[in-house]
Amino acid sequence: VPSSAVTFNGTALAVTSTAAGELRATLPAALLATAPAGNAATVVVRNPAPGGGSASSVFGVASRVSTLSADVQPLFAAQCASSGCHRTGSSTTPTLEEGVAYEALVGVPSTACAPRLLVRACDPTRAGSVLIDKVLATPQSPACSGSPMPKGAPLTAAERQALVDWVAQGAPR
Repeated sequence: VPSSAVTFNGTALAVTSTAAGELRATLPAALLATAPAGNAATVVVRNPAPGGGSASSVFGVASRVSTLSADVQPLFAAQCASSGCHRTGSSTTPTLEEGVAYEALVGVPSTACAPRLLVRACDPTRAGSVLIDKVLATPQSPACSGSPMPKGAPLTAAERQALVDWVAQGAPR
């Protein structure tokens, strides 16, 4: 609705209507720079009466560019798709080998942590993407299902951040 209102972490944004059922909001760089820690901000759209109502979503905020080919797939190859884990023919799913990892993760419903997705593009929170939940889990804050990943040594802070940033950017190919 053209008179809908949009907020980014509680701050009103300038809104324009570009087509039926579509809104565009302008997000000033200064507001983006003040996004909260955790790589996610809440975006809320409020529609006026008589229909009313609102919907909220997570807006991923990356700290740096992270790509599947340069940053994420090498982590999967070194830490996840080896030694019988997350490989084709393994009983451990999803398969995280090059060429199939994207389709196995992005937008795929989790069977163990339903109704969540394995990777929800633009939602780098533990509650939004099972992959993020698994790599950020600790004994004090366990994952939704099973053990933290990867098995063995945990990822470094920079490696975890690369995954978070990739998801925050919309998990692009």
